[in-house]
Amino acid sequence: MVFKERFNKALELRDIRKLDIARECNVSKSTVTRWVKGKNVPNSNQLLTISNYLNVSPDYLLGNSDETTWDYREILIIKIMHLDPFKQKKVYDFIESLNK
Repeated sequence: MVFKERFNKALELRDIRKLDIARECNVSKSTVTRWVKGKNVPNSNQLLTISNYLNVSPDYLLGNSDETTWDYREILIIKIMHLDPFKQKKVYDFIESLNK
């Protein structure tokens, strides 16, 4: 199921928890879990809320388009912020080595 795969990928890339998206859509965490597992899909209003929150189009989530509006720089910053300081320094050193 395309929605399940793309929804999960968007949650992972943006480091968004199921509880966060549940609150945004005003649904239970178990509803989001069903979306994550592909057992159910959101209704049209929920789909619009999800797409706005994840910064992707509803067409992308449904598999009607492969275009995303993801800013990979933003995603990279989010991921780095969640690393411990030692790993952040390793990322910094790696980036510096690329600039040489």
